[in-house]
Amino acid sequence: MKDTISVIIPAHNEEAYIGKCLRAVRHAAARMRPGTVEIIVVANRCTDRTEAVARRYGARVVHDESRCIAAVRNTGAAAARGHILVTIDADSCMTPDALREIRHMLHSGQYIGGGTRSRFDRMSPGILASGLYVAMHLVPVMVRSGAPLSGGMFWCYKADFDRIGGFDERFVSLEDMDFAVRLHRLGKQCGK
Repeated sequence: MKDTISVIIPAHNEEAYIGKCLRAVRHAAARMRPGTVEIIVVANRCTDRTEAVARRYGARVVHDESRCIAAVRNTGAAAARGHILVTIDADSCMTPDALREIRHMLHSGQYIGGGTRSRFDRMSPGILASGLYVAMHLVPVMVRSGAPLSGGMFWCYKADFDRIGGFDERFVSLEDMDFAVRLHRLGKQCGK
């Protein structure tokens, strides 16, 4: 069915954050027709209670033991039953209307997919270093390609995800930015 959405959440020891993410996803799912949203948490080498928290919120849990975030995201996509894929980081939250807006944009035929700009509730040296790296190295590539800068949450039809080969598992980080560039290129080829 064209309205089914799979929300994929990669998680490595996210016990402290994933509950907030799952509450936001469930709130957005409640605004959709019942039975059209599935939530998949990809537990990646978790040694904390991430999996228990995910199950408590009704998420289906699949496992991936790799040390590659792109592979973890791809494992979730392979397990997905939905026609539309949404991937969101475990320490991120979506707005209450996010899933309805995503479905509407994709059904309009004008968009190949999309992403969001991140707004951080917390800051750490790792987040700051990643931001600086992106600003110095990836932003120029994205500007040249015409792809808007986004991160934290991406969405597209599963068929288009498969068409571009999902997330590139050669990347140990910034796989989401690479995905955005390749999805944007496909969109331009399709007139979207």
